[in-house]
Amino acid sequence: MSSSHKIMASLILLCLMPLLASADVLMLKDGQAVTGRFQGADQSAVRFSVDGQTRSYPISDINSITF
Repeated sequence: MSSSHKIMASLILLCLMPLLASADVLMLKDGQAVTGRFQGADQSAVRFSVDGQTRSYPISDINSITF
């Protein structure tokens, strides 16, 4: 592989890294930001996976969710 191909491959990988490492952010009304993965929701709570554990947050405690 030529050096220009290696550079191009590295640049592509660097551009794709944020997509691979992206996470969702749950903003609570108390100002706390929870970073993890949205797992689902119903009328009473949002389920969020944080550090390998699924946690449930009451809808009344949530300010916003960013995907």
